[in-house]
Amino acid sequence: MQIQNINILDYNETEVHEYVPTEINECFPFRDNANVTWINVSKLDKDVVHALCLHYNIHYLLELDILSKGQRPKIDEQDNIIFCLLNMLRIDQQDNSVNKEQVSIVLGPGFIITFQEEPNFDAFESIRKEIRADKSRIRLKGADFLCYALLDAIVDDYQDIIDDFGDRIETEEDALVLSKDFNFSIKEVTRLRKDLMLLRRNILPVRELVNNFLKTNNPLIDKKTERYFKDVYDHILQAQDIMESYHDSMSNLHDLYLNKSSLKMNESMNVMAIVTCLLAPATVIGGIFGMNFDHIPFLHDYNSFWVILTILFIVFLLMLVYFRKKKWI
Repeated sequence: MQIQNINILDYNETEVHEYVPTEINECFPFRDNANVTWINVSKLDKDVVHALCLHYNIHYLLELDILSKGQRPKIDEQDNIIFCLLNMLRIDQQDNSVNKEQVSIVLGPGFIITFQEEPNFDAFESIRKEIRADKSRIRLKGADFLCYALLDAIVDDYQDIIDDFGDRIETEEDALVLSKDFNFSIKEVTRLRKDLMLLRRNILPVRELVNNFLKTNNPLIDKKTERYFKDVYDHILQAQDIMESYHDSMSNLHDLYLNKSSLKMNESMNVMAIVTCLLAPATVIGGIFGMNFDHIPFLHDYNSFWVILTILFIVFLLMLVYFRKKKWI
């Protein structure tokens, strides 16, 4: 079976070999060799996933998890395999929205297999560069350390996204205070709330996932590597604390929007009340002289219209002066 979008790094302390196989059978000899092998599938293909799972004794239920999108982060241990599934997150540079891609990591004796949805959504290039380097810490250790490095790269991306999200909140707070476009403001606030929910939904379960690496007695995880997983766990806890503070900030931002909306409504009502007060004398006088009675004072006087108009104008000016003095306008 011909394949594409697979990259293999096979390494030990002294050397590293990189392969781009064109046939699925080229991925099979690495199962029992003495080196550490990382097989990265950068685009999901049902037949390729099935062949790899069959050869590397990955359970059929885990194969279904690999192929099923939109799952909650999880970890599972079956036979001589540790399987973990989580999401890589990225910021869309065009509209600042948060996008996600599912990645599955299979840790076995001496090998790692990673399954990604798309080749252009990759958090692992820094890991590849370190493996290729002459003085590489990863090459001095086993597959469990490579598993730590992959998780750490994903969590580091989480940190960058969370920092960027904090900048967005500050920007929207300033924009909400200064902007007069309320439709734009509520649209941005709503999008921020949705993005924060997506971050929490995808990052918080990773805490339990990493914690399982600390609690497991699986021989695939060396005791010396546990402290590195503890470092990733601490980063997740830090991210959780920051997201909780952002949740409070979003609540404050929403309250700020509501308060500003209420203030604008009050200003509109204030203008309407002042206009009503200014027109009230004219309404009263117009109502009196508009009654259907013939014997009304000044009704037939030639100058009565101009006299009444002058009185209304004077009252109008006096009311304006009064409102100014009270600082209502």
